[in-house]
Amino acid sequence: MEPPPVIETAPPAAPQRPAAPITWAALGLIFALLIAAALFSHYTPKEATGPERATTGIQLRMALAMRSLVNAEGGASARRTVESQLATVADALEPQAKRNEFDALNLLVIQRLANEEKLSEAALANLQDSENPQLKAAGDFYADSKRDAAQTLALAEKFGERGSAWSMARAQAKQQAGEIADAGSSLSFASYAGLFVMLGLFGVVVVVGFIALPTGLILAGMGRWKAAGFVRGGISKAAADAAAGLAAIYFLCYLMLPMAARFLIPSSVPPLVATAIAFTGLAVIAGVLGFRIAPKLGIRWGEPARPWVQGLTGFLGMPANWPILLALGAIIAPFINNAGTAPTHPLTDAVGGGLGPMEAAAALILAAVYAPFIEEIIFRGLILSGLKERMGGFWIPNLIQAFLFAAIHPQGPLLWPMLGAIGFTAGWLTHRTGSIWPAIIMHGLHNGMLVLLNLALSG
Repeated sequence: MEPPPVIETAPPAAPQRPAAPITWAALGLIFALLIAAALFSHYTPKEATGPERATTGIQLRMALAMRSLVNAEGGASARRTVESQLATVADALEPQAKRNEFDALNLLVIQRLANEEKLSEAALANLQDSENPQLKAAGDFYADSKRDAAQTLALAEKFGERGSAWSMARAQAKQQAGEIADAGSSLSFASYAGLFVMLGLFGVVVVVGFIALPTGLILAGMGRWKAAGFVRGGISKAAADAAAGLAAIYFLCYLMLPMAARFLIPSSVPPLVATAIAFTGLAVIAGVLGFRIAPKLGIRWGEPARPWVQGLTGFLGMPANWPILLALGAIIAPFINNAGTAPTHPLTDAVGGGLGPMEAAAALILAAVYAPFIEEIIFRGLILSGLKERMGGFWIPNLIQAFLFAAIHPQGPLLWPMLGAIGFTAGWLTHRTGSIWPAIIMHGLHNGMLVLLNLALSG
């Protein structure tokens, strides 16, 4: 009996994932433009427009706060220790004196505050060659400690009026002229109380983070921590492509609305307040796209956990992220001082120059409310959900959205790892809880704490 004939059949063809439609191509082009603009803004030298538009402004105010400890009751005995610490800070900031004239001024102020006999030659040369008459006068003052009192005070009259650096420079000129015994004695410890409170709060957050992060990782690895109601559900390909389209629509509004606001908002409105008004519109647009239109198109982020789980996850997510940020910061720190352009952001530059109550409130709203709300809807809501369906899995899509989130920020590539870590953590919280609200809470607390710390430093 002959065996039955063998019928050869071709193996089933692997399912073909359709090519990405125009929505993803448009979103990619927009991101390319945004990233190019962020890099151009970061690496293009620009004139200093604020009283202390410099990367060392925060270090200066920290130094002034540290020196104010000597004026506290019983603090005189710590004078030598404080001056030694100030000298260490000045040595670390030396490379930055070549990059920016205000950096040079801040460095010289700190060195004189530390009673250093030899001041930075690079900083002196930078100021003495400046075309800004205020900075040139400061360079001439710091270059000669033996100038007579009348000449010293005449130079001091040419100094700038606004900002911590100029205030201390004038006090140091009065000290050199013999009008006061010690410029550092003009620093009031009470005026820096808010800063010390914020630093204490920041320390508490970091300590909590070093407990929360390993605890969360251990519980997640054991399968013991899982948000109630979480499911690993996906969305359809059509919904994923629609998510890219909605994100592209938002970024087009992001490019056009602030430009339109310049013509619609009177020039008398402070810049930060005008920016907050423009971002009010952007927040409304993001909310409509994410919470009204997206669900109708089948875009969902998962079955949301219970509200208390979402809230607790967001609150603990912020401190849990700080050990990661500190570790990345330690790795990046050696490269920052040697970089041609140090990381900076228009908002921190504005805060560093000192703000009135209305502008300070606008800065806090922009950083702690609008930015988290908008960015989490767009990046962790629309883009991440679309990438998960288009690419499959979670980790690679989360890495991609975190990189895109970091790369469009103006701080520059040196801070991309730290910004990306924030975006990656936010994506993980969204994926695990099925809701973007934990990421919004985490992001808002992070930004709010940094703005409050900067406001305390500039006060």
